[in-house]
Amino acid sequence: MRRVSVALALLLACHPTAVTPPKSTSEPQQQRADPFQNIHVDVARIRTHLAYLADDARQGRAPGSAGDRESAQHVEAAYRELGLRPAFGDDYCQRFTVIDGVRLLTNQRATLELGTTDTAIELVPFTTATTAAVTAPLIYIGHGVADDPALTRAMKGAIVVARAGAPDDPHLDPTRTRAQSKLIAARDHGAVGFILWDPDSDLAFPNHGEANDLKLPAVAVGKAGTPALLAAFGVRTSAATDIHHGLVPGKRARRKASIHTPVERVELATCNIGGVLPGSGPRRLVVGAHVDHLGLGTGSSLAPGQQAVHNGADDNASGVATMLALAAALARVPATERPYTVEFVAFGAEEMGLLGSKHYVAGLSADARAALVAMLNFDMVGRLQGDAVVVSGVGTSSLWKGLLAEVASPLEVRPSEDGFGASDQASFYAAGLPVLHFF
Repeated sequence: MRRVSVALALLLACHPTAVTPPKSTSEPQQQRADPFQNIHVDVARIRTHLAYLADDARQGRAPGSAGDRESAQHVEAAYRELGLRPAFGDDYCQRFTVIDGVRLLTNQRATLELGTTDTAIELVPFTTATTAAVTAPLIYIGHGVADDPALTRAMKGAIVVARAGAPDDPHLDPTRTRAQSKLIAARDHGAVGFILWDPDSDLAFPNHGEANDLKLPAVAVGKAGTPALLAAFGVRTSAATDIHHGLVPGKRARRKASIHTPVERVELATCNIGGVLPGSGPRRLVVGAHVDHLGLGTGSSLAPGQQAVHNGADDNASGVATMLALAAALARVPATERPYTVEFVAFGAEEMGLLGSKHYVAGLSADARAALVAMLNFDMVGRLQGDAVVVSGVGTSSLWKGLLAEVASPLEVRPSEDGFGASDQASFYAAGLPVLHFF
């Protein structure tokens, strides 16, 4: 509750005298009651919102899912209870669509033919491959990160097989070892097909996230398909200690291989949920927190490929519950005493690349953009260590450090200057707005 109180104090620190001209000195000065004195945060309200959003019944709140829609309805109901106005015309929801991986076309199947063998496969999520089959020589490229000119030349016109994971090299840039990076590198070297090979896993390759058309078919082969893949290279047995199972980079299969991946993008409908608490002036603040999570698991979860409810209590039911508690506290202050209109927004599809906040910022009119003063973001505020709260973005306005110093006690604020980062405040900072991110 203490970190929420800090946020509330920060919002209230912009006292009306900052935007209201002072009274004439000829008028008698009268003592006025402080309208903020009895404002407090309702802990029970936080628990209620947190419990609903993180419940198993929400199934992890993946964008476009039933749990996502139920969460949006829950947030809208909270806005209505508090008397907040719709943020998007007559609607609390700002709707948009996202792409979440690919799926097979109706009555189609994906195939990988290795000589005369048809191998069971899983689709990788970052490509919408052509429906035409590709037949080409098959070559093994190891982990797919080597800077070997002969090997890169051999990729041209070939279907390449890249070992999942990374070699034992502490100096290797870890971004190069991601499956997506290996695929893009192979494509750039002229490969016409891509096979990600993981002989140690029976888990289906996660098919979630943005699906870019990289103009070549790509499939994943796991433990079950490994014997057929090795046989295509003429390997019948392999040493258990050899992670490459007897294959060496540059080795070619005895026959050509064919891949057929007739897929289409998966489009999902989701929304940002916004409510407006009017203030006494035209200037506006945005207070936000993303409402989505990872559903039943994606490649970016801590257990990639595992099909189980990812509840997202901390990430980010905690942020939404905090935002709604702030809305409830500020709603008790008379509108005449609130210097800013505050717009509370539960952003959708943050986990897919800040898509909801990007959509919100892109949709601002020139007048709405000009009225915005700042954005405060709450993401993963469910845990507190050592009575300290991380606040990013303190370098985005010359006023932030002074305001935080005034209201932080008894908490320790651990500041970070940068306004960018992997959460929704980055969308606003990229548009030139001061931001703070509570974490």
